[in-house]
Amino acid sequence: SSVRRDGAETPYTLVSRKGVEYASFSATTGVYEVTYGVDTVAPTVVAFTPGDGETDVSRANAVAATFSEPMDAATITAAKFQLIDPLGATVNASVSYDAETRTATLTPSSALAAESAYTAILYSGATDLFANPIVSDLSWTFTTEASSNCPCTVWTSSGLPAIASAADP
Repeated sequence: SSVRRDGAETPYTLVSRKGVEYASFSATTGVYEVTYGVDTVAPTVVAFTPGDGETDVSRANAVAATFSEPMDAATITAAKFQLIDPLGATVNASVSYDAETRTATLTPSSALAAESAYTAILYSGATDLFANPIVSDLSWTFTTEASSNCPCTVWTSSGLPAIASAADP
């Protein structure tokens, strides 16, 4: 890729807007020629949450993967991004993609089981905007927090005061 003004190279930077990269440069009077190269670089995952091996993860947490470049949202589906429970079953979830942050998010339909190991898998085949696919499957594992029986109370159901602010007898 290059930007030329009146035949001479012009410095530029790449700016991403809503997942699309643009050449940005200071323009003065002249004839400009912008040449775009073909992107053949496969996208990679640069961050994911929860982290691999993370423990005490909230049972209501979503799972997310951030990509190195803008992705084709139509290729990031529930078939390509899955969460697997401790028994090996796929967790029912919705998958979305935010072009601005280049992040795919998997949101389970219900709370995950307590103190359980889950595996997130992003399968190869999701592509960037130039149809370059992720080269290989990526997986990571995390463990959910312990179950909580709270809100907690010191009162039994029969000993619960009718008015919480009233003095005890």
